[in-house]
This record gives sequence, C-alpha cells and structure tokens, in this order.
Amino acid sequence: MSGPTKRAKTKRGGAAPPAKRAKATIAPMETLGRDVLLQLTTYMEPKEALRLSMTSMLMHDAMDDSVWRPMLLGTCEVKPSLLKPRTQMRKMVVNLAQKKSCVLCDRFEPEGCHTIKVYTVHRGKKLCDRCVQLPMFTEIGHMEVMRKYKLKHKELRELPCRLVATTFDISRGEGFKTKMYNHQAVLDLVARVRP
Repeated sequence: MSGPTKRAKTKRGGAAPPAKRAKATIAPMETLGRDVLLQLTTYMEPKEALRLSMTSMLMHDAMDDSVWRPMLLGTCEVKPSLLKPRTQMRKMVVNLAQKKSCVLCDRFEPEGCHTIKVYTVHRGKKLCDRCVQLPMFTEIGHMEVMRKYKLKHKELRELPCRLVATTFDISRGEGFKTKMYNHQAVLDLVARVRP
C-alpha cells in the first residue's frame, strides 16, 4: 500500500506551492480594430473574404456592412446607385462571387468570366482569362495538329473529335468540315507517340 505522495519541502520547512500558469486572455475583435479588418479585406478576393467570415461567429458578426460595402464598390466594381439602404451587402457579395468567379482557380473577374459554349465535356464552365487558355479547354484543328506536332492521320484516329463546318460550297451544296481536337488530348498523344 502506498500512501499519498508528499510535496517537496522548501528550505523554510513548508511545502512548495504548485507552479501557476498565466492565463491566456483572448482578445475580442474590437481590440483588433475595424481598420485592420478593412485593410485585410481590400487584398482579398470575394470568395476568400466569405471564407474568412465563415471561420467563426465572431468573424461573421465583425464583418458587417462596413466591410462588405467597400468590397462591393472596389473589388466587385458595383455601381454605388445599386447599393440601397435595404441591400443585404453580404448576400450580394455571395451572389456576385458565384456568378463571376472562375470554376478552376476561384479568381474573381468583375466583368464576368468566359463561358465555354462549345459542345464538349467542359460546356457551361465559367473560366477567367488565364484558365480559358489552358490546353484542356482549347481546341486545335486537324491540319494544325499535323503541321505543328507532325502527327499522321492514323495516329489521330484514336482521338475523339468534333466536326465543325468552316465554309459552304454552293456548287456542291455541302459544307467543308474540319476536325477539332482537344488540345490537351493531342499533347498527351504526342507524349505517348514520341517518348
């Protein structure tokens, strides 16, 4: 049977008090200051600011109309006449972020993103100026593929293609069509054919 443990005695003969830890005080948002929050949000995309506001209830409450209004006027480039006294600023930022943000990189485009209208697997995606030029979203013509990448007809047969009418021959009564390939699929084929 072991008894209760005894505290070590000090030089004076009394028991040493346990070491106290300093309590960490959590500073409220008010001590941070509204100016700091405004400065932070000026460098953020609308989706980033929305994510920040959803981190906690404290942040959600701190980011009120005084934060969202400058974002709407600055980053989102909304006309001041559209901001009425009853306008729900945060809700407006949410709607604009959904409509005008790139699907791939979340970059906000105030004038709107490019919507892919070609009948491919990417039809309907909204992309920014940078992402719309990526090979996976662009198409390349049959003759350009042969000229640029030195591929043969039989190598290109395995790739899915889309027929596009380029011109119309009135004497024959039919249109001239060219094959369009996904640029990324062509690059993958080139990597496979030429190791």
